[in-house]
Amino acid sequence: MPTNKSSIELGNGNQTRLAGRPVTGAIYAFVPAIDQFLKGHLFGDIFGRDNLDFQSREIATIAALANMKGVNSLLLKLFRISLPLIASFWPTLASRTLSGSSSAPRSARHSNRR
Repeated sequence: MPTNKSSIELGNGNQTRLAGRPVTGAIYAFVPAIDQFLKGHLFGDIFGRDNLDFQSREIATIAALANMKGVNSLLLKLFRISLPLIASFWPTLASRTLSGSSSAPRSARHSNRR
C-alpha cells in the first residue's frame, strides 16, 4: 500500500476508478460510516494491496458470492458493475459469453459427449 496516502484517499481513488465515476448516493449521506468503511477498508486497505489486480479480485469476489446463498441481489449488482472491468481484461471471452457464441467448432465444443 502506498505510504503517501491514507486508506481513505487510496480507497476513494480505487472506488472511483472501478466505478468509472465518483460513487455517491443517499445511503452514504444517511450513514456516512458506510462510505468511510468502504473507502477506507475495502477499497483502501484491501484493494490497495498489490497481490491481485482489480480484474482478478473482481472475478474472485463474483465466484465466491456465486457460491453463497442469499446474496443474489449483491451478486447481480457486483456483476453489472464489474462486467466492463472484466471485459477489458478478457474482451473476446466476454463478447463470446454475452452473445452466447463460441469460436470453437460445434464438434469440438461437444466432443466429450459419447
